[in-house]
Amino acid sequence: MGLALALCLNESPLRKYLQAAVVLPWAVPYAVVATAFKWFFNDTHGAANDILMRLGLIHAPIGWLFDEKIAFLVLIFSDAWMRIPFAAMVFLAGLQAIPAELYESAKVDGAGSYERFRYITIPNLKAPLLLALLMISIFSIRTVSLPLALTGGGPGEATTVFALYLYKVAFWFMNLGYGATLGVLLLFIVVVMSLIEIKFVKVESLT
Repeated sequence: MGLALALCLNESPLRKYLQAAVVLPWAVPYAVVATAFKWFFNDTHGAANDILMRLGLIHAPIGWLFDEKIAFLVLIFSDAWMRIPFAAMVFLAGLQAIPAELYESAKVDGAGSYERFRYITIPNLKAPLLLALLMISIFSIRTVSLPLALTGGGPGEATTVFALYLYKVAFWFMNLGYGATLGVLLLFIVVVMSLIEIKFVKVESLT
């Protein structure tokens, strides 16, 4: 979705103005996003149930945040709402770095939109793609505020992601030794992912 959004922005004459609107969800604090989605998916007076019931798609309210599988999907959706704009900006920067001459030459040779996208756009977006993937993975694995404010890790432990589990162990249960161990593990994972990103970007810059 980030790539699709970037493609739309790249072709729009209002690109400069739309970029600010697209970045806004990414700039909003986690607590604000969690509060908004907690209201949206509220089982009694949330907008999600109201819209679906008005459309006749459901006949009874859904307990979005009280079902383990659905709550995890809500958390993923909420996180994606914040991450997609970041991915779109990374892809947009990659698209703008592709020389226009490549597309013009392809048009002269008779290449259609699909061929230009497949053989020019996609190969030139490999580095931005990995950058977005790794950065979003790092952001997500470090996230505590969103799941904490949205679901508290529940129902049960269904939405207790790694960073939230670390937070609970260290500050709720006061098991500081185990929490410190988990913190070192999280740091190791982030460092490894960062090194992979740096290495890949260096390789791409040399090719």
